[in-house]
Amino acid sequence: MFFPGKQAILDRFSRAAPGYDARAEPQRQIARRLAALLPAVPADARILELGCGTGLLTALLRAKCPLARIRAVDLAPGMIAWCRRRWPRGEVADFCVGDAETFRADARFALVAACSVFQWFGDPAAAARRVRAALAAGGVFAMAVPVEGTLGELAASYREAAGRTMPGIDLRDAPRYTALLEEAGLSPRMAAVEDVRVFYRRPRALLRALREIGATFTPDPALPPLDAARTRRLLRVYRERFAARDGRVPATYRVLYALSEPVA
Repeated sequence: MFFPGKQAILDRFSRAAPGYDARAEPQRQIARRLAALLPAVPADARILELGCGTGLLTALLRAKCPLARIRAVDLAPGMIAWCRRRWPRGEVADFCVGDAETFRADARFALVAACSVFQWFGDPAAAARRVRAALAAGGVFAMAVPVEGTLGELAASYREAAGRTMPGIDLRDAPRYTALLEEAGLSPRMAAVEDVRVFYRRPRALLRALREIGATFTPDPALPPLDAARTRRLLRVYRERFAARDGRVPATYRVLYALSEPVA
């Protein structure tokens, strides 16, 4: 397991911005579920979103809180530029380029939200401490993050085809996330792990979607990539082991949804 550098993340997601929404069905479903779990906040509340991407969650926050003052931050300039073109009058949020992992808030927020972003942090515990510092008294931190077990079908197929564990980022398990929230002074008032399952016409379509949303990175250069024969075997194993009756193949995201509040 590894973490890509911030420059790699910035570059990859900036390039992916124009076509992201067309391929991001899992992330869209995760954002909808997190939005449905959000507690009520004051009408004129300040809201901070970390890692806003193309604004999938941001638009839901605006719909739920039409009078709120929303600041949405993302590391990738391409993502922020896309949001500003999409909502040129600033009617959805104040979109800002910034590192969601190391930000220092200049205000206190009734709600801080982070959807499908904490897995990209090299030091999520430090980010959680900054979230705690950014929350107003009685505020809530709402997080959705893929955890261990995500893309299990792909991992199993890779292991059978390559004879080794699939390389990738460190998807922590749910208890590690709830522990780091508590260590940061955030008391979880709800935490639940749910599966989001999306179907693709064939395994290669899933691989293409991951690449086109910017979610694939070159791991340790000492680890050779799969050659053509092993790649074909991976695709065949995926289809044979996991295809539904209609021939489509699933990709499962295991997601932790957590609402936390500052410890008094």
